[in-house]
Amino acid sequence: PEGWQTIDLQTEPFKLGAKERDVRITAFLLPAGVPAGQYQITYSVQSKIDPGVLDSDTISVVVQTKVKLELLVEDKPSIVIAGEEYEAKLLLFNKGNTQVLINLKIKGTPDYPVQVEPSQISLPAGTSQTLLVKAKTDEKLKSRVSHFLRINAEGIGLEGGVVSASQ
Repeated sequence: PEGWQTIDLQTEPFKLGAKERDVRITAFLLPAGVPAGQYQITYSVQSKIDPGVLDSDTISVVVQTKVKLELLVEDKPSIVIAGEEYEAKLLLFNKGNTQVLINLKIKGTPDYPVQVEPSQISLPAGTSQTLLVKAKTDEKLKSRVSHFLRINAEGIGLEGGVVSASQ
């Protein structure tokens, strides 16, 4: 298939006599994000002396579904004044090979009003989405406080359970 690289462990020519057999080992390097599914691979051999002597065989290769989410901070304020609202930007990457429906949940410590937009997205394989986090700090604060946010990006409806990424 397009983009696949063959890794031949035995590249030198070989000889076979009548009714002889030989086992050849070949591996494949697949590009990132190759969709899950069944692929047909054909292996063929041909005589260098008599090109009319040739043979081939086809095998099926199954690429399994891979789900991998990654969440990174893109932008956040270094300081916020008490009582002010602030925004942070995150990047959610789908580094797997299948589209994933993702629920986003956020929790802050201390427990100020906080939300993430969008709260649910469908992210195709190999793509990313910017997430916007909005939080409002307590106007009664008299000292410096660090506001920690826990954002869970949880893939739903997946075979084999739940996959998540947190930041």
